[in-house]
Amino acid sequence: MSITITKIKLGEFFPYDGSWNPRGDDAGGFDICIWFKNDSNKTIKYITFIVTAYNRVGDPAICEVNNTATKRLKFVGPVESQEITNGIWNTAWYNYTLSTAKIEKIEIEYMDGSTEEQTTGLEVNSQS
Repeated sequence: MSITITKIKLGEFFPYDGSWNPRGDDAGGFDICIWFKNDSNKTIKYITFIVTAYNRVGDPAICEVNNTATKRLKFVGPVESQEITNGIWNTAWYNYTLSTAKIEKIEIEYMDGSTEEQTTGLEVNSQS
């Protein structure tokens, strides 16, 4: 595995103090933050997280703005080998029923131009 996911947070993010409202904002908007570690021996240029949102009963939580539960969340590096960092995407979904999100796949482009897809080890691993 090239990427280890160390934490995922959903809700409304308040940048002035770093706190989160897990219920989202008043319009049903949810931000997402993904903390991760570059476990490869290369520097990452771009990472795209393919993430699907779900409601409390496990059904996809369709965004009321663009009519999809799955988003492509792009992170721009560089991310050095063994570096731990995070990306935050504001109002990635608008859906009052959103409860959780699952990373389906990660697409990685390295500084040397090589690419890789990761479809395993996408759960949160707090051991890293």
